[in-house]
Amino acid sequence: MSSYTTTNDLLLDVLWRAYEKTDGSSQFADAALRYLNRAYRSLWTGGGEFLPTKPIDWWWMKEAATITLLPYFNTGTISVTQGWDIASLSTPPSISLQGYWLMVDGANVAYQITTHAAADVGIILDSIYNETSAATATFKALPLDYALPSDCLKVLDPLWSQNLQASKIPMASMSEMWAAYPLMRITQNIPTLFAPIDETAIRFSHFVDTYVRIDFEYMKVCNDLTTDPSSVPLLPLNYRHVLADMATGLVMLDKEDSRAASTVEQAKAGIAGMQAENRKRWSTASEIGTIFPRQPTRSRRPWWWRKP
Repeated sequence: MSSYTTTNDLLLDVLWRAYEKTDGSSQFADAALRYLNRAYRSLWTGGGEFLPTKPIDWWWMKEAATITLLPYFNTGTISVTQGWDIASLSTPPSISLQGYWLMVDGANVAYQITTHAAADVGIILDSIYNETSAATATFKALPLDYALPSDCLKVLDPLWSQNLQASKIPMASMSEMWAAYPLMRITQNIPTLFAPIDETAIRFSHFVDTYVRIDFEYMKVCNDLTTDPSSVPLLPLNYRHVLADMATGLVMLDKEDSRAASTVEQAKAGIAGMQAENRKRWSTASEIGTIFPRQPTRSRRPWWWRKP
């Protein structure tokens, strides 16, 4: 219990400090786990009653990942019919084009491919084709949308491309990106912007003709805590006692324990310490790679050099 390592360590501490039995017979045993998760979510989501100011991006939630941009597909021709949402390719691609954006040469509207299987010539669009029918139109199928890691809470701005030389890809809103790079006039290049589609995917401002690696960092979602012996909070070991303080305060409030207020204040003080370290870590990380010019040194002259 004193190690504050696993979820079970924290639960035992919460019950013991709330003057409850720790053998599983306490009527607050289930409540203690609920409150521990409530406190945990308050921390990793950056809000809640213990953090009333503003959301916090905790350094211990940061994770690194990569996305590989795929080359666009334009082999052969496509047959499209006005009023239909079904089209046919002359050459079946070896990969699925589902999710790609279809640009038919001469058309004024882009369509997203909602259904397609690898090695199949048939595709289904997200709406009926509004343009003039064509049996052998040239086209481009562009992979602009990419899935984020399943545990991604939010992407950290910017992304980085690693081809030739590292370059930043800043984040914009979808409306800002399409105002700068309209979909029908999109060009081939290393992306210069990306925009979140939702919590699970992002869209890029350009398409590429070869594989391009994109590196980025994101804030990860923390899994709920359980009584399984392997359950461990993502929170660093030296701060897990703060989680126990938060949950203990909530249990004491339920019990109308007179110590509840002081326990909650103790938890808030622990969070304040976490915030101070968090600010320091983020500020240090932001200076990585920065070149600081040498500061001029003040010459030390002997006392007799002073002017009268």
